[in-house]
Amino acid sequence: MAMNHIRSLRGVSIGKEAEVKSTTVVDANILKDGADAKILPDSEYSNWLWHLLDKRLALSELRRKNIETLPYEDLKCFVKLDNRARIKESNSIKAKS
Repeated sequence: MAMNHIRSLRGVSIGKEAEVKSTTVVDANILKDGADAKILPDSEYSNWLWHLLDKRLALSELRRKNIETLPYEDLKCFVKLDNRARIKESNSIKAKS
């Protein structure tokens, strides 16, 4: 299947392919009769989208900090990670006995 795809790409000129990729999301269409999605300007997307790849602190780093001075988002992350660690530890103890 990959060879068929490579053979079909041999006839495509590089300039035309680069132009298509800069204005549309290639192969993002899942509908039979649909078209590829257009790439919108950054201002058209929600703000939360730009923070998905931000690095979060690990539980060990959060434990080293003073909990009373943590910002709200870091405190939420700390509670979530701490709960997850306690549940895993509890499950491990139950599995051993």
